[in-house]
Amino acid sequence: MSKYKKIFSGLGLLSISTLIGAGVVACAKNPSPKDSSTEAIDQNNNQGNSTTPEQGKPEMPQNPAPGTDHNNQEKPEAPKEGTPTPEAPKTETPKNPEMSKENPKQNDNIGQDNGSNNNAQEENKPAPTPQPKPEPKVTVETKSMELTKFVDEKFMYIGNTESANETKAHLKSKVTEIENKKDVTDEEKLKQLYKLEKTFIEYSSKIEKYKAIINNDKFKSNKYNPNGLNGRLAKLFGNDPEGKNTEGELIWQIYETFRRTAFGKNPSTDKSGSKIGGYKIVPDGEKYKDIEKFKIIEETKKKNPGLTIEELEIEINKIVDFVITIAKKAAELNIAELKKYSENEEPSMLVEQLNTLVKNSTTINEYDETISVIHKTKDVINTAKMKNKSKETKDKMNAIKQTKRNEIIVELDKIKAELTKMKN
Repeated sequence: MSKYKKIFSGLGLLSISTLIGAGVVACAKNPSPKDSSTEAIDQNNNQGNSTTPEQGKPEMPQNPAPGTDHNNQEKPEAPKEGTPTPEAPKTETPKNPEMSKENPKQNDNIGQDNGSNNNAQEENKPAPTPQPKPEPKVTVETKSMELTKFVDEKFMYIGNTESANETKAHLKSKVTEIENKKDVTDEEKLKQLYKLEKTFIEYSSKIEKYKAIINNDKFKSNKYNPNGLNGRLAKLFGNDPEGKNTEGELIWQIYETFRRTAFGKNPSTDKSGSKIGGYKIVPDGEKYKDIEKFKIIEETKKKNPGLTIEELEIEINKIVDFVITIAKKAAELNIAELKKYSENEEPSMLVEQLNTLVKNSTTINEYDETISVIHKTKDVINTAKMKNKSKETKDKMNAIKQTKRNEIIVELDKIKAELTKMKN
């Protein structure tokens, strides 16, 4: 009995192992629809097959007969006892169904896209903000040196160098005074130096404004000597224990200098030396009709003239513009005088050139120079008339090619010199 038991038990083991092996082989040859990749579905659709994925499933055999697999193939012989059962071939299912063999380039591009995205992200990252270097600590010594340099560079004067140097030395002494204070902490010294810096900035700004007013390009005052307005400005903010060079008095001096230069000390009683008085060709009624609006500030108000620096600038511009109006009128009337000469006497081409100079003038100096050229032209015409050389002289004057006022005068002087040498 024991012998038969061994035989049957061996057969039973062989039957079980044989069935297991056959099942594994069958699964390897016919994968279930659940394990199939999307490749088969895409191929059916690409081939124009109208079969749906469900219709395209292969039919699975029902309970295959013993001894055959589901493809009706004969069952392989059972291996002998002790012989290892052959393993079924392994199939690797892609971890990600989307990463199929159908589009390997797409899979490669995904890696490339990831790389390019990473690069783009790297490029789009904001550059690290550079951290500012800590500023060096400000000390009393460095701040004092800075203020001293500021005085040398920003307090620039015209004219009186001696007074300017004295003023600068006085301002620098204020810096030294704070720097050398005893029983005062450095912190307190720095506070005082910063306060002094604000004062220096205010001073330098005012000096530049006063310089612009005094040295007005449109109006040239005759008070530019070292003791004039620029000389007074050089003493402003300097050592002035008696209060002789205050800002209020400077404003008074500037205003009254321009007013008196333009109209005289008191136009109603004394017009001597006035700028507009020199334009004699313009009637007095036209020259003096509106000067009442330029008020006289009496000397008793020197220290407090009642004008700020901004108001002073406005008043000075009004004076300058009024004088320019009179100067322009004088130039135009002088041009009209040239046109009174006869056709044989009047150098029409030169007159036209002078008329252009009048129109292009913008400053009192330009109008005055143009009037000087007109006066010289009159002089040459009258001299030629006396010498009976009007026609020849007219042609010479019309031939002048120079366009600058001073150059035209030089040419006219040459023509007059030739006329003077001629005998009557």
